[in-house]
Amino acid sequence: MGDDDTLLAQAFDIFTQWGYEATSLRDMARRMGVSHNLLPLRFGTKAEMWKRAVDLRVGQSSAASFAVLAQVDLPPQERIVKLIRTYCDTAAAHPEVTRLFAIEGIHESWRLDHLVGTFVEPFRRELEALLQALARDGSKPVSAIAFMSLLVNGVGTYYAARPLAERLDTPAEGQENIRDRFVAVLVKAATG
Repeated sequence: MGDDDTLLAQAFDIFTQWGYEATSLRDMARRMGVSHNLLPLRFGTKAEMWKRAVDLRVGQSSAASFAVLAQVDLPPQERIVKLIRTYCDTAAAHPEVTRLFAIEGIHESWRLDHLVGTFVEPFRRELEALLQALARDGSKPVSAIAFMSLLVNGVGTYYAARPLAERLDTPAEGQENIRDRFVAVLVKAATG
C-alpha cells in the first residue's frame, strides 16, 4: 500500500492516460496493484478521487508559475520572461498536466468547471494584471486569453505530445534551445 499522495499521483496518471469516463475505481486499483476496497475507503467516490488527484498534481505543477505572477516587486518585463521560462520548465517536467486540460477541455462537465474555477481563472486574472502592467510600461496591449492559448496550446502541447514534437525536432536543437526559442516568441507576443 502506498501513502495517499503516491496513490493520488498514480490516479492522476491513469485519468490522464485513459480519461475519467473510461476509468473505474476497480480498474484503477488493479492498475495500481492495490485492493479494490482500498481506494473507496481512502478517497470515497471516483469523483472525489479525481478532484484530490487533480488538485494535488495541478496545484504542485502550477505553484511555480503562480509564485512568479505574485512577484509584483519585479519589473513586468522581467516577470513575463521569468513566467514563460517557468511555464516551459514546468510543461517539460509535467506534460501530463497539459494532457489533462486537453482531455477535459473538449466537453462540458463538472470536471472542466473545477479546472477553470480552481486553476484557469485564477491564472488568467493574475496574467491579466501582468499584461496590463506591461501595457502601462509601453508594450502593446495583449489579451490574456490569447496569451494563455499560446502557452498551453503551443508550449504545453509541444511537451505533452512528445512523439509528435520529436519528429519535428532537429538533432542540433537541444531542449534548452527550444525553451529559449519559446521564450523569445512569447515575450514578443506579450510585449508587441
